Amino acid sequence: MDADERKAVDDSAIQNLIQQEISAGTLPASTPNSLYFVFLPPGVTVTQGGSASCQVFCGYHDAITFNDNAVTESAETLTAVAEGTGNYSFVPTILRLNAKMAAHHALDCILTAQVVVKGQRTVWAQQHDALTLAPVAGRNYEPAALSSGESADLLVYLMQLPNPSSEVIEAVDAGVAWLKAAAITGQEWGGGRDTPGGRRLEAKEGAGRIWARYYSIGTGLPIFGDRDKTIHDDVSELSPERRNGYAWYSAGPQRALDAYGVWSRSHGGSETH
Repeated sequence: MDADERKAVDDSAIQNLIQQEISAGTLPASTPNSLYFVFLPPGVTVTQGGSASCQVFCGYHDAITFNDNAVTESAETLTAVAEGTGNYSFVPTILRLNAKMAAHHALDCILTAQVVVKGQRTVWAQQHDALTLAPVAGRNYEPAALSSGESADLLVYLMQLPNPSSEVIEAVDAGVAWLKAAAITGQEWGGGRDTPGGRRLEAKEGAGRIWARYYSIGTGLPIFGDRDKTIHDDVSELSPERRNGYAWYSAGPQRALDAYGVWSRSHGGSETH
């Protein structure tokens, strides 16, 4: 695989190369505990396999991606490799040191990317520009906005770190405060594709807290995107296909508040949640 000449390789080519090296005896045979590091020359990109949406530019490829726990799960794996315990006890010392540095860089990235509005730390977008760290859009209906779900996942990750620094504690306190302020009560996201009128937000007495998927960075209010890239402040204005086909509201961020109720007792935050 002459990556220098090709300038781009796909994941299947990398897998084939590893298999060739194993067959030749250059690399040890794979086991459930195997971890192979592949280093490519500068300028060489990797085209990943998957669904068609991953084969064309859609806003994800050049951005730091917090959705689907892409960054946090990578950082967790790097930390496990750095510690060299359990399934990663075979990793050489030099690679463990590299993994430790990379995990620290991931944490620095998370802390620095936390969006500041009018001097106050808030939460995160689902994607951030890799150079400026500014929030960026994803797919047509995924605007550059504060994202409640990804932010809850990031907060849970930060609260799981041992011996958190003052920067981590400040980030968590600010993020949880934002989630509390952004929570919606007395309303329910109900209905479905086969329900007359489709999915909709309705008043419901006693309904628990839910959060919109996206919030405007400027106003802090919920916003919703459609496939034509239009932005709306009322979910009912969306086309039926998008309104019914996306999780515009969720109670998921409550998990971060629940975790904070325990974490704050040891780290000086507010326990009320």
